[in-house]
Amino acid sequence: MRVPFAAQCMYERGSSPLRGDAIVHVIGMVDEEGCLAEMFVKIEWAGRSFGVPLAQLKGKCVDSETAEAIADWHYWVERGYMLCG
Repeated sequence: MRVPFAAQCMYERGSSPLRGDAIVHVIGMVDEEGCLAEMFVKIEWAGRSFGVPLAQLKGKCVDSETAEAIADWHYWVERGYMLCG
């Protein structure tokens, strides 16, 4: 994935502060220790930076490489696959 890019929240999740159709700026990946079961990206939102699940986001105006990476991750999550820790 090429960062930074804008993304939109697709759904709310109890472990994430994002709500509704929030627009965020993805600025990088969270280190491996923070991604034992899922893929998390680091975002800037509401004056803070922190990690959220990539599965919760869809890219906005991203290049084809980034769009493919996000779509691939959504595909795996929808089928119940997670990262191994």
